[in-house]
This record gives sequence, structure tokens and C-alpha cells, in this order.
Amino acid sequence: KKIILIAGEIDERSYLSELIELSQKLNDNFVLVLHSRRKIDLQIKESGKIVLSNVPVGYNELDALYSSAYIGLALYRISPNGLEGENLRRIGKSSGKANNFLKMGVPIIMTRLPFFEYIEKRFSCGICINEIKEIINAINVISNNFEVAQQVVKHIHFHIIPRKKDEGKIKFVR
Repeated sequence: KKIILIAGEIDERSYLSELIELSQKLNDNFVLVLHSRRKIDLQIKESGKIVLSNVPVGYNELDALYSSAYIGLALYRISPNGLEGENLRRIGKSSGKANNFLKMGVPIIMTRLPFFEYIEKRFSCGICINEIKEIINAINVISNNFEVAQQVVKHIHFHIIPRKKDEGKIKFVR
């Protein structure tokens, strides 16, 4: 089966309940793997469409984990009141998830955030979604255009450099 992977911090802020429900609608060729970096108590009905991996991997094993995916997920629930802060609203907690998938050339389905929109448009490396219910369609689009979604740029990574508020706007350099 082809792996749809979400890894790292997995909880309701990353749509855990919705992903469990959505997994049952996956085509039989896919399995959703929830790889948590810490133990989470979760009872998942065995269906062959979802797997919970509660065993953290070492830093030196991250590339193998992320490259095992056919499609990666970088999903962040943004609250309407904006209490999560500017970092989450712009880049998804500095999204190690997205960076790791990009590094391995794995297409990603991402929450529509400014940074993710930029990499989607610039590198054609996945799809931004507005709502979690769009995931099944996004999987189909990526599957039907896999060579394009797998990235023209085989290697990409970003350095996140802390800045002070008065340092002006961030500029992207090509």
C-alpha cells in the first residue's frame, strides 16, 4: 500500500479526529500512518486503512521515515481568534514536517498558510487545502500527477532565522 504520512506532533491541532474518520474513505491502495513523536493513547479500529506508530525514531532515522511516504501531510488547525501566534499562522510551527517531506522529494498536502502557498506555487510540490475534507481530492490530484508533484527541484530546505519585530519584512530570494 502507498503511505500517506503525518509525523511529529499529532493531536487535535493537526486534525487527528478528522484524519481517523477520513482514513476510512481512502482508496484500498492507501494507508494513513500516524507517526507520533510521543506516545498517544488512541484506540483505532483495525481496518487496514490506518496505522498508529507510537515509537519515536532517532534523528538519524528521520530521512527513512519521511521518504517512506507516498504523500506527506503538514496540517495545522488555525483558530479564528488567532491565539496561536504569527508563527503558526504563517508557517505552521516552523513546519519541520513540510521541510522533511520536501527534503525527501515527497509531495505534501498542506494547510493553506502563506509559506505553504509560496512553496506550492514556486515548486509544484503538493497541494494547499482550505478544509480537511479536501484531502481525498488532493490525494487523487497528486496521484494522477505524481511526477510533477514529486518536485522538479529534488532537494530543498529552508533555514528559519529568528528576527526581531523591527527588522522589516522577510524577502524570498531565488
